[in-house]
Amino acid sequence: MGTDPLAQSEPKKRPPGQVPVTQSSMSLLVYEFIETDVANALIVVRPLNKSLVFVSLAGSKMKLINEANRFVSQANSSLKKKGVQFILKDRTILEPEGSEWLEQLTSDFTQLLTCGTIQNEIKCEYLTGTEFQKKVWEITKTLKPGVKVSYHQLATLVGNPKAARAVGSALGKNNIAVVIPCHRIVGSDGKLTGFRWGVELKKTLLRLEEAIV
Repeated sequence: MGTDPLAQSEPKKRPPGQVPVTQSSMSLLVYEFIETDVANALIVVRPLNKSLVFVSLAGSKMKLINEANRFVSQANSSLKKKGVQFILKDRTILEPEGSEWLEQLTSDFTQLLTCGTIQNEIKCEYLTGTEFQKKVWEITKTLKPGVKVSYHQLATLVGNPKAARAVGSALGKNNIAVVIPCHRIVGSDGKLTGFRWGVELKKTLLRLEEAIV
């Protein structure tokens, strides 16, 4: 006897609460908490584009989740006129099948945080920020491990040497810590200042990078 064609077309069952990553889930963001000896971290990714959209450091899981929720609220507020609204969920909402990219991204980020370098480039997506801020973040992302530049030098790279203060403001709004390495920006006298997650962590990240150069 032949197989039942209706049985063949029956959709694959998934555990309760899990969703497929499809066009219908374009507003979905998922987070993952990472514990390391350097610092705890929480990353938020957008499954639709397989991109990293948020990273925060140095806090309890609940504190970092609260920071991620505030970020999502800000993104929703700025994108409301475009009709885009995001919802944040734990990564367990995703099907394991087809989530290999997230495993790789998490592994790459953990290596970057703990070792100071990675082989693969991590794709970032900016859900907030002005065009100028995004340009500052993109250029900062190109700085190599072990390289430290001043705010004035970064402003020059951005194309406006007189915009050091605006560059500092843009870095203060960087929502993708470590991958957008604002810890590599120092004062004109070399002093380590202006790091949202603390000067001691900034020192640690720079020491890790200097050790591999």
